[in-house]
Amino acid sequence: MTKIKSVNVYDEINQFFDSSEMVTTIISRDMVEGYCRHSAWQGTKDAILRELWRDLRPLVDYLNSHRQLMAERLSAVKSLEYILVFEWMKGRIPGYNADFQQIARILGVWRDFFFYLSEKKQIDSLDEFAEAVELIAQIAQTGQQPKQGQPLFDRMLNKWISARSKQSAQALAENGGDFEGALAERVEQMLNEIVEFFSQPAYRNDMHRALWLFGGPLGEQHELDDMDFWGTFWDWFVFEYHLLDDDLTPLSHYQRSAPKKWSEFEEQIFRELTGLHYRVFYVESIKNGTWVVACDLLTDERFLLPYPDMEIRDIKRMLFYGRMSSRENALLNYLASIPVSTVLRKRIREELTKLKKLYSFQYPQ
Repeated sequence: MTKIKSVNVYDEINQFFDSSEMVTTIISRDMVEGYCRHSAWQGTKDAILRELWRDLRPLVDYLNSHRQLMAERLSAVKSLEYILVFEWMKGRIPGYNADFQQIARILGVWRDFFFYLSEKKQIDSLDEFAEAVELIAQIAQTGQQPKQGQPLFDRMLNKWISARSKQSAQALAENGGDFEGALAERVEQMLNEIVEFFSQPAYRNDMHRALWLFGGPLGEQHELDDMDFWGTFWDWFVFEYHLLDDDLTPLSHYQRSAPKKWSEFEEQIFRELTGLHYRVFYVESIKNGTWVVACDLLTDERFLLPYPDMEIRDIKRMLFYGRMSSRENALLNYLASIPVSTVLRKRIREELTKLKKLYSFQYPQ
């Protein structure tokens, strides 16, 4: 007779940490196992422990898999991230519907977990997490009604903005309460500031070198109004080039070296920009004339984007490429596009897949 090995909460935790592709360990395996063992010693049954892990796992997954957090320890995670994790859970966590009752239960588990870590001296401060809980609780207690079509996440986000940053609150007012509009406007301003910063004489050697690497011997011969060249050059320079003096990307160097103190709102923008990655995608369908369902050419992942602000006759026959964040309503930088047929799109995917396999063979991780 075959013996079936029972799976308990510790097996689930080990399986998660062994199989997950994490870029950091802000929340470690030992932290989670220690919390569960502490709860077990207090008489909590395994079935309940598995429910606790079910509510704790999305937080662990989110914090350990997002490069843009730029936090090396749990106490350095900003309150906004605890709010963003609830938006990230949509479509990823079965049974999650983002109502207050469900969020309150999940926050209760996170709170107990943080209290345990605090007792064990594994977290320096609970201030950021406490602020996120307080802001969500204020919305629930006041019975604040959403605007028509405004989801709960937007209310939590707007509450955080108004509480944490005078600058972002002013930007919201200037943009009619539109957070995405305020964010996009400030991102554009900051990228323009970066271009101006690295146009100083002190960075002349880096600029000559970057133009040679990017455009070859004729890299510096392009006219200033050649937007196709300069748009792609600055996108590559800011995010990919490494400076001669400190080997940092211009984005990271500017964040550390600019002669000003960044606001909380701007620090969050830097975290978002650091988390941008290159993507090739096409438009699968259009929603209400204002949104598009995009599909990643290489992974088939689908995500929502605002309708591109471009004069395109047949948007579904275009292939877009550029840098963007992994979240829905993604933060975008410079986007370019080319017209392709369905057959050519398929061929491009096949060739890129072959090149990726060849690269993985030559440089195994």
